[in-house]
Amino acid sequence: MTECVALVRQNDYEEENLISSIRQAINLSSFDISFVRGKNVLLKPNLLGAYPPQCGVTTNPSFLYAAIRVFAEAGATVLVGDSPNGIFEPELCWKVSGLGEACLRAGARKINFEASGVRMIDGIAISAAIFEADFLINLPKFKTHSLTALTVCTKNLFGCVPGMMKTAYHRDNPDGADFVRLIVKLSELVRPALNLVDAIEAMEGDGPSAGRQIKISAILAGTDHHRVDAVCAKIAGVEPADVDTLRCAAKLDLWNASETIKIVGEDVSHFIKKGFKMPATFQSGALKKGVSKFLKRLVWPNLSSQPEIAHDLCVKCQLCVKSCPVAAISPSNDSFPEIDKDNCIQCFCCHEICPHRAIYLRQSLLTRLGRWYLSRTAKKGEKR
Repeated sequence: MTECVALVRQNDYEEENLISSIRQAINLSSFDISFVRGKNVLLKPNLLGAYPPQCGVTTNPSFLYAAIRVFAEAGATVLVGDSPNGIFEPELCWKVSGLGEACLRAGARKINFEASGVRMIDGIAISAAIFEADFLINLPKFKTHSLTALTVCTKNLFGCVPGMMKTAYHRDNPDGADFVRLIVKLSELVRPALNLVDAIEAMEGDGPSAGRQIKISAILAGTDHHRVDAVCAKIAGVEPADVDTLRCAAKLDLWNASETIKIVGEDVSHFIKKGFKMPATFQSGALKKGVSKFLKRLVWPNLSSQPEIAHDLCVKCQLCVKSCPVAAISPSNDSFPEIDKDNCIQCFCCHEICPHRAIYLRQSLLTRLGRWYLSRTAKKGEKR
């Protein structure tokens, strides 16, 4: 059967409707759910941190509840696992996000990846729980991401790395392209059997935790995480080649970026969000191609975005200090933490972790000018 991406309309998180829509999405996809009978199925949501459901940062607990029900009713033993960002205590994340309670109500056993042991595969530490299940089902949230443009299926799998090892990989791969290659490599090592995207309410802007919620009213399903991500990029109104993980995967021949993806179910054109806001760090292909590599090396600090601390929002919780993989943020009990811009590797872990949205991304002057020029050029092209 040809791999396809299923697209189903779902307007809210009413659980019985969700169960029906998720079952429909799976049936439309290339995944045969009858194979899970008598097997262990591991659902991997997005449990980024201790964020309540209304923030839209983690997979919605009702979405998880419905997915558990669907697989349990298909005859599977359902487990749910993830590893938060390593700063928050895992049990707190399960509680605040509502995902722990969803597991309890639906009868699934939750697993902390940190406590499940580690397997080293091709130099990457991966939770042993991934390989002890018969099926891995990926349940990402549709969001923007300051480092990879979008975080959907592929980026969500970074949670298969236990705890603070994620911070170590940021530290050891300060170049964004190297870090993205690691994520793509990891996604192939764990390769989920199915990806179910919570795109009912998504996040635009400076995701994955400080953006703005936007309604898409969709569930996506597919067995190939790159193809599902490419359809998500289309919904966001960006070229797949401008999403770092997709561009990297195409270079590695993991998917064909020029292929026409078969979309079944709803017409994707009904879900495309005009004016969808990408992160401050986002650079379109035109901007990237418009600057030579040599020139970019010379003026990189002026072509990027820099994390800044908003003192009016900062509560001095020091989570940004703990999250920085290169110790570029100085702690302070009396005043606000300070970011050493010379040592900052622009991994944006501090921005991702801050629960108070006190860290924002300041665009450099050249980045703002470049975006203004490209938007002006695009508008002229539309008039023609």
